[in-house]
Amino acid sequence: MKFIKNVIIFLLFISYSSVISQSGSAYLISSKINDCTDYKELSRIQNRIIELNFANDTLNAIVGLVDNCSFKNNAIINIVKDTISVINQADVEEFTDCKCYYELQFEIYTNSKQSFKIKFNNKELFQSNSIYLPAEYFQGELLYDNNAFHYSWDYYETGQIKTIKIRKTNYGEVIHFYESGKIKSNTQTFMDFDFQIIKRWDENGNLIEYENSIIDDYINLKLKKD
Repeated sequence: MKFIKNVIIFLLFISYSSVISQSGSAYLISSKINDCTDYKELSRIQNRIIELNFANDTLNAIVGLVDNCSFKNNAIINIVKDTISVINQADVEEFTDCKCYYELQFEIYTNSKQSFKIKFNNKELFQSNSIYLPAEYFQGELLYDNNAFHYSWDYYETGQIKTIKIRKTNYGEVIHFYESGKIKSNTQTFMDFDFQIIKRWDENGNLIEYENSIIDDYINLKLKKD
């Protein structure tokens, strides 16, 4: 009986050791974050993966992030299974009334070339060469220059952009996206002239609807005169 008991204890120990080994197969080697960079158009900057590569059992990554100015002293990196999470762990009293752009560089040891998701404040990041959201999402048929616009956006649960809202003085624009990333619709409102331009696309990128209240109002006015 004592022999059987020892065998069971040994097997439990092996099993436990195996679990510890698997959970510790990836761990943070080092991290570095730059000082606060104050861009003029922080609201246009996209949180993104700047660089991602794997060499010699090490995953090297650089991410660009916009967050509260408390981020630098309170950033933590958690690794759970296939997800690397970057979080601002600042207490409420540490938060300030300013935001900054940061670039966070880190190295992670992993004994396999598994794919990792990188999330910031629970939203998945994607690789991009542009610090700003793609310009074509914002230009459309603007009557104004590209200064002093205010941008806001929300996301699908997958992290893909769902809606972008643009506002400047008496101009407004709302862009909806399919979950695939393709534009679904674009509505531009020009309050000074009291008209809208509306475009809608199918999931293949084909324009399926176009409305222009300037043209419609002009046609209606012409018909009345005739």
